[in-house]
Amino acid sequence: MATTSQPQRALEAGRSSGGSGAAPPAAAAVTALADASLADAALADASLAIHEAQDLAACRALLAHGSRTFLAASRLLPRAVRDPACALYAFCRLADDAVDGQTGGGAPDSAGAGLGAGAGAGLGASLGPSAAVARLRARLHRVYHGLPMAEPADRALAAVVRRFNIPPLLLHALIEGFEWDTADR
Repeated sequence: MATTSQPQRALEAGRSSGGSGAAPPAAAAVTALADASLADAALADASLAIHEAQDLAACRALLAHGSRTFLAASRLLPRAVRDPACALYAFCRLADDAVDGQTGGGAPDSAGAGLGAGAGAGLGASLGPSAAVARLRARLHRVYHGLPMAEPADRALAAVVRRFNIPPLLLHALIEGFEWDTADR
C-alpha cells in the first residue's frame, strides 16, 4: 500500500469533491502545505529548545567548574537574562582561557590537547596567543553568520546574539582586549 503525504491527500480530496462547495484543489493543497509547515516549524522549535537547554546546561557546568563566583552571582539576575548571561560569560571564559593557554580557568595547557571535548576544545587553547585570537575572530564570524562551531558555548552564544541583537562590535572589542593582552599593551 503506497503512502501519500498530507498535501497529496488534500489535493486528491479536492479533486474528488468535484466542486461541491469545497475549496478548489489548489487552495486545499496550499492549506495542507501551510498546516504541514506549521507542524514542522513547531517540531523544529521544540528540537531547538531542547538543544539550547543542553547547551546552556553545558555552559553552567563549565562555569560551576571554573567560574563559581560568576555562576553564584548570576542567580541574582532576573530570570529573563540569567541564562543568556551564563552563555555569554561561558564563551568569554573559554576565549580568555584559549588566549592564556589554559583549560577551564586552570593551569596552562602544555599537553596541547586544547580544552577537552565538550568544554570548548576548539577555542584554541593549545595554539598560542596570536593563533588563538585569530581562531576566536573566525569563531565569532561563524556565530554572527548563524553557523556556530559544534561547541555548546558557541551555539549558546549564537542563540543569545540572535535573540538580543548583540552587535558584533561588542564581542570583537572583547577579542581585541585579548589581543592587547598578548601584545603587553
